[in-house]
Amino acid sequence: MEPSTKSRILDAAESLFAELGFRAASMRVVTQEAGTNLAAVNYHFGSKEGLIAAVFERRLGPINAERLAGLDALQQTDADGPSPELEAILAVFLRPAFRLLEDPQARQFPRLLGRIHSDPDRDKVRELLFEQMVELRDRFVPAFARSLGCQDQVELMWHLHFLIGAMAHTLTCADDIEWISEGRMQTPPPEELLRRLVTFAAAGIRAGVAPPGDANPGTTEEPR
Repeated sequence: MEPSTKSRILDAAESLFAELGFRAASMRVVTQEAGTNLAAVNYHFGSKEGLIAAVFERRLGPINAERLAGLDALQQTDADGPSPELEAILAVFLRPAFRLLEDPQARQFPRLLGRIHSDPDRDKVRELLFEQMVELRDRFVPAFARSLGCQDQVELMWHLHFLIGAMAHTLTCADDIEWISEGRMQTPPPEELLRRLVTFAAAGIRAGVAPPGDANPGTTEEPR
């Protein structure tokens, strides 16, 4: 079955926004790539801003739904006991994003996320991106804080900011390890990348955020 006009437009826009940037990828170029016309874009998305918002929603909607379902499952499991382990929360936050590496049709999306931060229209585009992340922020920040027994969230916010940066770099530049290691190491599969990032992030977050005398300074459990 051939992809619908709407899907063709989304595919073309995702690829061209990632390659050229939001401002530089004109609607004329997008419609040429999709084999359609401007009227079809306006019909399905209303505007260029509506188009990139739909690109974000198509990829991030399922990822964020999986993240929230994973957090719900963790909190339900631990409803009568202590808060979920930091590593478990990190894993349910990170794992859905790493599925992008396993989907050939979604490989451009991490590159798009990196590109928008240097786009001339970055403020406008980031606002559309952040609309996809509000519920995620409102659910995960308190979950991380409870897991760590964290009263002052200033340091936690910084560490979560660094976590997102490490995730984005890993998704877009995982093969840099081959250069860093001078060819001694190959890019590992996504599940190994996830395991290593969870270990790294948990140690950093705990070191900067966990209260002195924390009785649970670390864990050797594999991420769930």
